[in-house]
Amino acid sequence: MKAIKNWKNKIENSIDKGVSTVEEIHQSIASTPFESIEKVKVLNNLALNTKKVQANIIGTVYDTIRSVNKTIGNYVDDVMVR
Repeated sequence: MKAIKNWKNKIENSIDKGVSTVEEIHQSIASTPFESIEKVKVLNNLALNTKKVQANIIGTVYDTIRSVNKTIGNYVDDVMVR
């Protein structure tokens, strides 16, 4: 049973790390157009605000994915205890 729990933990941690890596890449790619637009003085504030909103939305999506991963891991733990 311990081997199964270790295997489950490795999978859960791998998914979490993978999601974080993908989020980092996604955030970087998504912010690129705003960095160019920020250079236009009249659009600077709009670009900054839009960039922040977008980053928050992207972050929320990946936080949700990590949360689902954790919930499934907890469920598997509960099932293994029974």
